[in-house]
Amino acid sequence: GIMPHAKVMKAIELYGTKVAPVVRKETAKSLPAATAPVV
Repeated sequence: GIMPHAKVMKAIELYGTKVAPVVRKETAKSLPAATAPVV
């Protein structure tokens, strides 16, 4: 079925306020090691 517009907007809001910040924080932790040159 089709999801109501209000539910789509709520899902986008939750993604932006709850999911994305956690993913960004966790990704930032691993980036320095991942981007460090191999010697």
